[in-house]
Amino acid sequence: MSAGKAGKAAAGKAGARPPFVALSHGSALAAWRSGELGHDPAAFAPVKPGQTPTLHVTRAWAEDLARRFRLTLPLEASAWTPKARRNSALLRCHIHNPRLPYAYVRVGDELAVAAPELVLLQLAHELTVVELTLLASELFGWYFLDSGCEGGFVGRDRVLGRREVLLDLQKSASHVKGLRTLSYAVRYMVCDSRSPMETILALLLCLPAELGGYGLEKPVMNPRIDVLVEAEPGKAASWGSRYGDLAWEDAKLIVEYDSKANHDDYARDTSRANLLMANGWTVITALPGDVLDAKRCDQLAANIAAVLGKRPKSVPINYGALRQQLRADLFTASGTRCSENRNWQSSE
Repeated sequence: MSAGKAGKAAAGKAGARPPFVALSHGSALAAWRSGELGHDPAAFAPVKPGQTPTLHVTRAWAEDLARRFRLTLPLEASAWTPKARRNSALLRCHIHNPRLPYAYVRVGDELAVAAPELVLLQLAHELTVVELTLLASELFGWYFLDSGCEGGFVGRDRVLGRREVLLDLQKSASHVKGLRTLSYAVRYMVCDSRSPMETILALLLCLPAELGGYGLEKPVMNPRIDVLVEAEPGKAASWGSRYGDLAWEDAKLIVEYDSKANHDDYARDTSRANLLMANGWTVITALPGDVLDAKRCDQLAANIAAVLGKRPKSVPINYGALRQQLRADLFTASGTRCSENRNWQSSE
């Protein structure tokens, strides 16, 4: 690939590293979602101070990059100064805010990509609180959305986001547009979710009533739980571990989201639930219909609240409309892409 004639000239200088395009915003998000970059941003070298990106690219280079990462043209890229701004049919230019760290990683000689944490801040002024919270939960979860897959998402082997990097960005981002939205998203996002529907269920339960949620405590997602496993007759019991989907550890409550897409081994799931209950945990099973049907979701939330010892709180006078809007936003952003939603019929 070539980043254009200007890039070739600069690269030809003795000892000079080829100039790079700093992919940002929605294009950077799509690149991370593609899986082509792997799942460990820390594996790449950061862009160093003094390294300046180029906005001069050839059509062949841009189209090749778009095919590789399933991007659309124009690509979104950043320049360091307003003077360098250059928009074209191939590139849409953003100006990197100098108040922020240059949190880009070099993924090749001619390409850098905004780190996932920076992408959240870059998109914060374009997305609603709910949309950004969903995105943060995805980047700090074990999946990424992929409409080309049957289930609408693909699992990954590690979490992309790094909380310490995100917190550092927040601290340095005073007076940056979108910071308030990002602060809300960081407050309500869930980490370590393994599917969009787990995320949606958790957000419905923990988002405040002012946003249409049930206002319950935020669960821990997919924690490891130590359990005493009964042994065969004549043998001593031993300690083992199991994982729960949504857990409120102080109340010893687990909600298992039972999706056929992710839990096709019914016997295994039943055995796990029985073992957790034998160790003093309360286990509530949530089916896809319990999330997708508003009335059934109300009952599920009431059952969880009862176990948590939470009394109903006062809600805004327009709570019904807020709840309906929240559900529409969540399912539009990711829920309707889940395969288990397609054949489910509402009981309403």
